[in-house]
Amino acid sequence: MKRPLFAVAVLLVVIAALRLKLDIGMDRSIGEIFARIPSYSNIHVIGQVYRKDQDYLYIKSLHFHEKENQVKESQESENKEPKGGILCEIPEGEDWSRSIALGSYVEVTGTFMPFRKATNDGEFDASEYYRALKLYGTIREVELHAISRQYWPVRESIAKMKYFLQDRIRDNISEKYGGILEALLLGDRDLLDPSVQRLYQKNGIFHILSISSLHITMIGMFLYNILRKLGVPIPVAGVGGCVILLWYGTLTGFGVSVIRAIGMYAVKILGLVVGRTYDMLTALGLLGGIMVTVHPYYLQNGGFLLSFTCVLGIGIVYPPLQAVYEKELHLHRGKAVILSLSILITTLPLQLSLFYEVSVYSVVLNLLIIPMMQPLMMCGFLFLAFPRLGMFQYPIRWILECYEWLCRLFERLPGNQWCPGAPAIWCVVLYYLLLGLGLAILKYVGSWSWGRRKATRTQRTFLPLAGFTVCVVCAICLMGYGQGRAHNRVTFLDVGQGDCILVETAAGSHYLFDCGSSSRQKVGEYVLIPYLKYHGIKTLDGVFISHPDADHTNGIRELFQLSEENGISIRQVVLPGVPAARGEAFEDLKYPQTRYISKGDTWQDDGAVFICLYPTKGLETSDANAYSQCFLVNFQDGWTLLLMGDLEGEGECVVAEGMSEKLQDRVVLKVAHHGSRGGTSAGFLEHVTPDVAVISAGRNNRYGHPHGELLERLENAESAIFSTAEIGQIVVEMKKGEMKVETYCHMFDY
Repeated sequence: MKRPLFAVAVLLVVIAALRLKLDIGMDRSIGEIFARIPSYSNIHVIGQVYRKDQDYLYIKSLHFHEKENQVKESQESENKEPKGGILCEIPEGEDWSRSIALGSYVEVTGTFMPFRKATNDGEFDASEYYRALKLYGTIREVELHAISRQYWPVRESIAKMKYFLQDRIRDNISEKYGGILEALLLGDRDLLDPSVQRLYQKNGIFHILSISSLHITMIGMFLYNILRKLGVPIPVAGVGGCVILLWYGTLTGFGVSVIRAIGMYAVKILGLVVGRTYDMLTALGLLGGIMVTVHPYYLQNGGFLLSFTCVLGIGIVYPPLQAVYEKELHLHRGKAVILSLSILITTLPLQLSLFYEVSVYSVVLNLLIIPMMQPLMMCGFLFLAFPRLGMFQYPIRWILECYEWLCRLFERLPGNQWCPGAPAIWCVVLYYLLLGLGLAILKYVGSWSWGRRKATRTQRTFLPLAGFTVCVVCAICLMGYGQGRAHNRVTFLDVGQGDCILVETAAGSHYLFDCGSSSRQKVGEYVLIPYLKYHGIKTLDGVFISHPDADHTNGIRELFQLSEENGISIRQVVLPGVPAARGEAFEDLKYPQTRYISKGDTWQDDGAVFICLYPTKGLETSDANAYSQCFLVNFQDGWTLLLMGDLEGEGECVVAEGMSEKLQDRVVLKVAHHGSRGGTSAGFLEHVTPDVAVISAGRNNRYGHPHGELLERLENAESAIFSTAEIGQIVVEMKKGEMKVETYCHMFDY
């Protein structure tokens, strides 16, 4: 068997994935204890500092307790190695990252905040991300009570070296370029300009700011070759390279890609020492198998998956393409294009699953960017050594300015971003099966026996290439399938204490009704836009703003600001047809295409009819809730959606009058005012009799929504009650004559 160790490693990865999926043998001892602590609890922690940066201390918790409750031990004994940790937020104005040494024990109190779990499609899952790093929460408003004298002298000296190098960069180069240089050489992105980060991400070159194989190879092999030329034996030279790489890995924080790169370098040196041939795939598999066996949650880490998949593309896809390119076509230039294409083809499903979009021209841009990386890094390292010599600063600035200019240029090209949305699991599996078929055609078809005749160049070269190309094109088209065909569907996003509803019709139109929150920050940027990208939605045919309260509008303001750079177009904004809507409260909510509608206005989309139920035209009132827009949507597949905004009292009676004949067999009600006791009266429910009642409210909100009186009225009306506060995102649609209510984790039939 070829590469038996690689086969064993694949088996280990499969076992780790099954353990993760089936929850077999997963140790969650400390994580489960932290998960039981409510948000904003006062907590007392004693632990060891094992990592630090400008904003946080990373503490391995030995034991902790809530101030109001009994002690909860995370370990049977303080002598055992801790299995998890927490982030301790450094108070503003404090310099704990430099004054508190690595390895020291600290005693702190503060407010505990668990990492937020994703509750909407496309939302970043902080809990899952940090769990892969063995972190389970954050302590804020921290008070430091004690520090031990014990610490790790070696690691602390390396940390001090890092701060010394950071100061050199910050004192001798502008903040913009210094932030890039710190990320590139020291793995620290604290000063990285957000606009630069977005620019690099959008153009598919953000990977250059990660410490990766290029850094490790450049440093390790450079030192190894120097030592060998000086006559140092292979084992000593190899060990010397490993030692300096371990020092550099510690300096940069030992990210996933650093662990992989240093591990593969160590395997390569070991092969040289024992006289064995180095095999990249075997080394990759060995490292990956060990890492996921020790900690299966690495399989949920995007950095781990991308890092290893990139190398798989180099080791599996690139060699057969290179063989045809060089041996059959006799071309020896442009191999970088083949390499870049191999990586893109291999990582495409993963990129779409993680980011929901890819840069179409990233292959070409990387061909221009990568050749400049080595001189940039060499000048960067020399700048760290001799910061006051301007001869090293100028090339750094020129190259980084060239990077920015190229990104701006490619950004203006038509179709720069391809955003089909996150592919379904079956699409990803089929993609890799097609890619495997294409590689088999490329490798074996050219060597087939074509009878007694000698194979022609077409049979030997162009036929395999054509077969491979067809397979890859079909696989990429499969990724473009995205989320499937459009149909009538309503999604209530979990934005905390606020509203955000997206209506999709069978014609493929998308209408947004409100987006805002009073309990979560930046819901437009962190909830709405990721959801749109996740589902490949590029156009909003209408944005409806019920009234100007922040818990209905602050996300829409962010959408207006970020829509262009995220490739989202808005066709029109619809405001209530009342005098107040033309005033100052709505000033920054107006759009070039703004429409005012009131009771009785209707419009039709294929598959749905929209009817405005409220407010009455020209309604005069100073209470924004009292002129809140209300809509009835009748879908052609036999169900009705009723959106009540924050309307209560008299307005609710106006809506109820004459509405019954407009309702279809099945009714979905978005309960008014987040489940307040003042709305959705018993009389209103007699007119509506909803099958499903959806409440959009925040967990543990300060208003106590939904109120018990309201819940009792809904139960008496025999409505199925769903709340975003309890189950996150809620999706309602009709499938095969049955109403389906799907939450972020579960599905119900009605």
